[in-house]
Amino acid sequence: MKFYFVRHGQTDSNKNGRASGQQDVPLNEEGIQQAVLAVNDISNDFDVIYCSDLFRCRQTAELLNNKLN
Repeated sequence: MKFYFVRHGQTDSNKNGRASGQQDVPLNEEGIQQAVLAVNDISNDFDVIYCSDLFRCRQTAELLNNKLN
């Protein structure tokens, strides 16, 4: 069994040096690209993806899921 931990992609808050905490901020364009590129670095043999309920985390997980089916 393997586990992969992937941090959400960049948000405007991250880019500006601000912590988002529980604020529900979306990924920016760079963050979307980071999530798409992360798929190239991990196996596509997944049974399940778990993520936080924060929007930026769900966006990242959905982008990974789209590529990993």
